[in-house]
Amino acid sequence: MKKLLLVGALTLGAASCAPDIKQDEAPDVVLADFNPAGSPVVVPTPNDLAIDSTTGLVNAPIDPSAPAAQQEFTRDYLNTLNGFPTSVTAFTKIADLDKTTVNTNSVRFIDLLAGTAIATPAVTPTIAYDEDTDQLIVAPPPSGWPKGGRYAIALVGGANGLKGVGGKQVVGSSVWSLASLEKSLVTCEDLTASNCLASTDLIPSTKTDPSERIKDQAATALRLEQLRRSYKPLLDALVAQGVNRSDIVLLWTFRIMNMPEATFDPAASIIPFPNNILLARNADGTTHLNLPIPPTAPQSQKDLLNGLNTLDGFSTTAPIVSENSDTRGPIDTGSRLDASSVAAGTKFIKLGTGGTAPSVTACLNCASSKNADGSTPNNAQQLQFVPQLPLDEKSTYAAVMTTALKDERGRQVAPSGPFALMRLSSPLVVDGKSQVSGVSDANAAALEPLRAGFKSMFDVLAQAGIPRSKISLAWAFTTQSTVSTLQKLYALPTQYGAAGLPNAPLYLLDVTTQVKAQMGALPKDHIGKIFQGTAIVPFVLTDPRGVFDPTKPKFERATFLLALPSTAAPANGYPVTIFSHGLRSHKGTVLPLFDALATGGHATIAMDTVFHGDRSTCAGITAAAGLVDGSNNPIDTPDKACNTGSTCDVTPTSPTFGRCMPVAPTTCNPTVATGEGICAAAALGHCVPTSTTDPTVGACEGGFKSNSGTPYISGWNMLNLTNLFATRDNFRQHTVEHAQLERVLTATSTTSLNAQLEAQSAGKLDGTKIHYVGQSLGGILGPLYTSASPVVKNAVFNVPAGDLTGVLFNSPAFAQAKAGFIAALGAQGLTPGTPGFDQFLVLGKTILDPADPINYVYAVENGPASPATGREALIQYIEKDQVSPNAQTEALIAAANRTGAPKTVNVSKFTPTEAELPLDKRHAFLLDFQGNPTITGQAQGQVVQFLGTGALP
Repeated sequence: MKKLLLVGALTLGAASCAPDIKQDEAPDVVLADFNPAGSPVVVPTPNDLAIDSTTGLVNAPIDPSAPAAQQEFTRDYLNTLNGFPTSVTAFTKIADLDKTTVNTNSVRFIDLLAGTAIATPAVTPTIAYDEDTDQLIVAPPPSGWPKGGRYAIALVGGANGLKGVGGKQVVGSSVWSLASLEKSLVTCEDLTASNCLASTDLIPSTKTDPSERIKDQAATALRLEQLRRSYKPLLDALVAQGVNRSDIVLLWTFRIMNMPEATFDPAASIIPFPNNILLARNADGTTHLNLPIPPTAPQSQKDLLNGLNTLDGFSTTAPIVSENSDTRGPIDTGSRLDASSVAAGTKFIKLGTGGTAPSVTACLNCASSKNADGSTPNNAQQLQFVPQLPLDEKSTYAAVMTTALKDERGRQVAPSGPFALMRLSSPLVVDGKSQVSGVSDANAAALEPLRAGFKSMFDVLAQAGIPRSKISLAWAFTTQSTVSTLQKLYALPTQYGAAGLPNAPLYLLDVTTQVKAQMGALPKDHIGKIFQGTAIVPFVLTDPRGVFDPTKPKFERATFLLALPSTAAPANGYPVTIFSHGLRSHKGTVLPLFDALATGGHATIAMDTVFHGDRSTCAGITAAAGLVDGSNNPIDTPDKACNTGSTCDVTPTSPTFGRCMPVAPTTCNPTVATGEGICAAAALGHCVPTSTTDPTVGACEGGFKSNSGTPYISGWNMLNLTNLFATRDNFRQHTVEHAQLERVLTATSTTSLNAQLEAQSAGKLDGTKIHYVGQSLGGILGPLYTSASPVVKNAVFNVPAGDLTGVLFNSPAFAQAKAGFIAALGAQGLTPGTPGFDQFLVLGKTILDPADPINYVYAVENGPASPATGREALIQYIEKDQVSPNAQTEALIAAANRTGAPKTVNVSKFTPTEAELPLDKRHAFLLDFQGNPTITGQAQGQVVQFLGTGALP
């Protein structure tokens, strides 16, 4: 909407100072009508006659017969301004005017502030006459009138001025003839004097009694004199320029508001973000983001936006901003919000019921990035609503700027004209006709869908005590699905069971002797038998873009280690604890924990997280991965990840894709334990399938180069900073696989894990008592998995962290990854300290939210999947952790233990001195006896007791 037009009835003050004088001009002239006290009122618009001298605000009368939208617009918008909108077009109605006589000489435009200390930028309006509407129009430039401008328009008739059709003379009205006189209409200088009388008999009166007539004429003359005196300096100035006073048939003044307006410019794509304007509804009732994709954008940007447009809502953690412009702030350019007014002048409301109460802080630029050197950038202000705790999934919120906001000059922030129309409670268009004067039918029809879409938000805000009239800008947005989507992913293995996904291990091999030998001096007295097995897990990262495609699962082998206590199993079997390892690690890191858990009577099972340990992949490795071997030699090609004599299979359709295979491999049967035995006896890798049709055909792989069982390439592609969608789904794959591990642990068939244990004279497992311990990455992924699982009882998250982008930017351990990430963004012109960089981080959070434990940790104990018998969770962390920053761990704790939470997680913080435990040993304090065995023993003892009792010692 380019212009916002006002008509006379909207711009006249209720306390007009001119009397109603009968108009009696001759019929052979064209009348420039002017009668402020007439019924209806007849004056040019906009007009300073509508300004209330006491408040300084527009005081337009509200016509009770006007459409409801018109009345509301006048009352709640126009009459709250200290001048007229910058887009207003000035006009007056003159019938039968000859448009060829309309020019800058006959229509004088006067800038009343020109040459003064408070002058506004010069403007050149467009002057025209519309023969269809009989309106003489003075329109502002496309940029609008300058804020605070004051103007006068004089219509000049006479021989060289305005003419009517056929050369008719243009004349002023009777009221104007009196208001434009050079001499006073009263006998007094002080218009409040009690003895003031009319100075001319031209003042009409209907009174017949002489004394009453004199009083009536005096009262009328006093009102007219106010007009005359206000216009006299302008008329005198025109006369001084050679214009005959009698030729001036009409003059009026108007002022433009100088209140700052909240930035809202949809035509320039400058709107608050996130915003449900950018949310589209599918035919089935679901939603998806609908971010515009520039046709000339680089392919990487198109891919990013296409990926975002698959999401069903916006971020639960990213800052919400009042405008998404690189150069424009929350209010007019050149004006700045007063920071002290932000707290009282903003609101953040959850529009629906249920869930948790939002905890959001409004601020100016507090979530913006610093320059690369740590200095504060000189960017435009940005009003930000920063979630202190994650917002609920699939929930709609409203961010509100109220008229209590002020700029640094103390001026109240007003809504923009278009937004004032959008906040109306009544329709803008009825039967195709605009309901607000000055807004065209086409513009009203274009805005009505937005108004209707916003209506429910404004209705809820009004019920919450925030009336429409007090809102300068408000917008709604809906958050994306997190917990509910993960529950669907958790259910996939059960669904795949019907498609042939087995819930029994392929084999179970007793590796007690070998593993205990590997354990060296680690405690092992309470460990009984140790088994290695292979489970089949559904790999759903099958989309070519590296993300989920649940319709095309690939059933993969995942080896696991299972340790049993040395004591006899209870009648129902051993409680079993699932252990999940850290980033770039592998399942073997569970060995230091085996004995402690066995002491508590727990069996322990651990398998490699996707892309880790035995499930690492050599395919795709380049120098950009930054990998090195034990001698610090670069692993910059797939083959360099392999042991001598092997090469990396990089054929995507091959059964051994991503594995290191010898040139002449030893054959084996991967479906039986003897297959693994053949490969182990030859000091080779695992027995892997080599046929796509016969599962019994396999070969011993050559194996990855490794250090103490951990491949140097383990987890190298888990964090994909060039494809955050892939990172998101890599993290969620953990939940899918652990849901399958639950199926393996709870199966009761004749080939089940328990059946295979019984066949080897080992104690069985109690599938009703499954617990979880995750360390580092396992602690980060644990809240995702356990929030979706109704099976897991108690859970311990050791050194976890919430806010994945915060971990990347604040963790010393990820300094190199952070530098590479920033460099990659810099190559795209996105550098720290710029709005573009900050906007990318918002989008990054939006992508990663479904994989961020901060969105799941509350649901671990309070979500729909929490076991009916209850679940207890413990977060263990350590001061000055160099991998999981304390700030990010404490953010996770805050998300779990928010105010009003029915249940809260237990927290244990270890605070050793650096002499007791060096900084570089802290992150692994649960598993590393070499750091400080006393602290490690205390941490493990705490884990064991918590799993058994659900309470801290």
